[in-house]
Amino acid sequence: MSLSDAGLKNRLEHGVWIDEIERSFRAWREAPNADKPSLLLSGMVLTWAESWRLTHADAFTPAVHTYIARSLSAQSSKTSAEREARDNETRRRDRSYQQILLLMAVFALVVLGPSAVRLYSEHLDRLTGANPRVSEAPTPVTQRTMTAIQIQEPLEETPPPAALQWPPQQLVAQASKDAAAGQRREAVLYALEALDAADRTPADAKPEDRAKALSLIANLHREMRAMPPVGDVAPNAPVHICSPQRFVAQAATGDAMIIDGKAGKAHRIGGVQVTDGSLDSTCDHLLVVGQDYDIKLHAIDPTRRGKTLGTHDAAVAAARFSGDGRRIISVSRDAVGQIWDAISGKRIASFRSEAQIFVGAALSHDGSLAITWSDDKTAELWDSATGKRRGALVGHSGEIMKAQFSRDDKSILTVSTDGTAMIWASATRERLTTMRPKDSSIVDATLSTDGQTVVARLEEDRVLLWPVEADTATAMIDLGESKLQSLTLSEDSRYLAIVETSGSVGIYGLRGGQKLFVLDAGSDAMIAATFGASGDELTAFTRDSAVHWTLPVTREAAVTLSKAASVCWSAAERNKLKLDPQRPTWCQDANSETGTQPAQ
Repeated sequence: MSLSDAGLKNRLEHGVWIDEIERSFRAWREAPNADKPSLLLSGMVLTWAESWRLTHADAFTPAVHTYIARSLSAQSSKTSAEREARDNETRRRDRSYQQILLLMAVFALVVLGPSAVRLYSEHLDRLTGANPRVSEAPTPVTQRTMTAIQIQEPLEETPPPAALQWPPQQLVAQASKDAAAGQRREAVLYALEALDAADRTPADAKPEDRAKALSLIANLHREMRAMPPVGDVAPNAPVHICSPQRFVAQAATGDAMIIDGKAGKAHRIGGVQVTDGSLDSTCDHLLVVGQDYDIKLHAIDPTRRGKTLGTHDAAVAAARFSGDGRRIISVSRDAVGQIWDAISGKRIASFRSEAQIFVGAALSHDGSLAITWSDDKTAELWDSATGKRRGALVGHSGEIMKAQFSRDDKSILTVSTDGTAMIWASATRERLTTMRPKDSSIVDATLSTDGQTVVARLEEDRVLLWPVEADTATAMIDLGESKLQSLTLSEDSRYLAIVETSGSVGIYGLRGGQKLFVLDAGSDAMIAATFGASGDELTAFTRDSAVHWTLPVTREAAVTLSKAASVCWSAAERNKLKLDPQRPTWCQDANSETGTQPAQ
């Protein structure tokens, strides 16, 4: 059928003229080319059809939309032709009158003499209004003469109606359909058209339309590289990314697995627990806690040897690098902490707390400060060069689970079992902000690189975006039925990437929490992701591949991606796809030097 589903639903209410459009469309489509112009719509049926097309765009299929548009163009051309015929007839009649008047003047000059010429001239002046002695009030004859003169002026031709303008939703749907069918160039073009339509008609565009278009463009330009199969990664275990082609994962067997995509190798370290902060910033070493409570540096490169730093007298609760990778802290269950130089392997300082037990520790980015937390609901600050105590952070009503320094080391984030997160001043240990969500609890949180936003994970796998100076969260991300597997922030504090258990990666704006687009690796589920240094690249890992995207966070970036892929369209190609051929091609928009040559 030519009518869409929405058009069929309206058949009963508007059956008469919709049936007329349907019959005319079929006859026009089946007739030879020479007879088609006579089968286009006209009169009231065309008026009704155009009105309905503008107010209910989904009532017709694209083919019927095109039929109505061509009918309007033909009607406009017919009207222009009739107007031109009337103008020609008026000009012909005026020329006849002028010739008659000229003959009369010659006759008067020859036969009647000068007196007749004078009388005739006065009469002619009266007709044209040139005689000043005649009243300025125009007579009916003068009005008709002026009208004739005005008609003889060139008229601006009515431009033909514009080609069919698809709404953003329909363009996105068509792009998705072409992508599924393997028609990559068409899919990219329709996605770009959707972005352009969203800018031209913001009232008709929805945020999800733009997100879907950007998602489609990004996924069509992804790069997949083979990786050594990861295999038995422990369910919901953290994956620690060292570089865009290397990461460390926890195996279900309890071993640490180091996967090196560049070298095409994967090797295991038996019985090693991979924890947060146990990888250095240079991707050279992994902190390993031995069975005898000894602290070791294990080289990521299997051809290099590691080294042992020292030991503890009790079970080690945490071992972590500083942010710059130059220092290491290790703390044990007997409330003893040690600071090590990561380069030389020598111990710098040691300290003991009055608390009965340490459960965690972290170093500032520059390694000058250390923070430890115990089972007594408090955290303590230490000078890592001397081992001297700086003071305590007191305020949580439950045990502290995590502490994190800001990138500039001026503030500290703590997360507690009481369901709250707090921000503290490093220098004064003053509590600056308490984050307590309503009807829920915070189970984990991360501070953005610029120190301005806390990304808090709730019990229900929802995510809160909470500015550190605000009294409440500014946005919430609800994943619905999906579950959160991991999240990562871009270094420029613009974007948040959430890896879901469904295998896709959602990219969100860190300030407003809006979903910008969704990335996927086809049939492969992703287990972790990391941003590039600029924030405009993302690398994710599946069990046997590394997937890389250049992120089109703007329309301009999407056009640049498509230009790089030689997605250029001529007017003939755009017309064939029922897109306005008069609009500049995307190839011209992206690079004027490229021209309008279609891609090979």
